[in-house]
Amino acid sequence: MEFAALSPGERATLPGAFFFDGRYVVTGSFNWPENAERWNRENLLVLECPEMAQAFSAEWESIQRDKP
Repeated sequence: MEFAALSPGERATLPGAFFFDGRYVVTGSFNWPENAERWNRENLLVLECPEMAQAFSAEWESIQRDKP
């Protein structure tokens, strides 16, 4: 299973999205802390789209290669 994850303070061009299994993309304005989940109006979209997941994965790999 592949996940895109950022370290604290790290910046990337893929904010608010992650991808896994080469098949799914999860995106939206959802904030993961329990308080946000419970009290905020969050949104999350799960897409089963291998082509999109592979595009996100390729972009993520490109970002990782370009890190100083």
